[in-house]
Amino acid sequence: MGAVVHDDVVYVSGQVSRVGDAIIAGPVSADTRQVYTPSMWVSSNYSSLWGYYGYGWGAVYVPGSSEKVTRVVVETTIYNVPTNQLLWAGVAETANPRDLRDFVAELAKASVKVLQEQGLAKAQLR
Repeated sequence: MGAVVHDDVVYVSGQVSRVGDAIIAGPVSADTRQVYTPSMWVSSNYSSLWGYYGYGWGAVYVPGSSEKVTRVVVETTIYNVPTNQLLWAGVAETANPRDLRDFVAELAKASVKVLQEQGLAKAQLR
């Protein structure tokens, strides 16, 4: 099985269920957003033995935070090349991918697992 990356599209070809099938995976969308979590006070109404007396001492302040989140959506399709027929399609989403190679490897493993669960691919003998 071979893989080629061209213009941010990973082309993988090989045998899926019969000779002549091709697997194509490519990004559908990628965006980066600023996500803000607001500050808040967390307390209990009964933070002491005496009920409401001194409840303010049991409060905790949690400061807000802001972070960038990168979301990537990838579509994977399997075609029968001789008939140009779509055999299977799936969409995967991930947040903050660290390494392209690791992400592609995880995507391939997850796709094979789903194909095996759906009876479209056989488990590989070891």
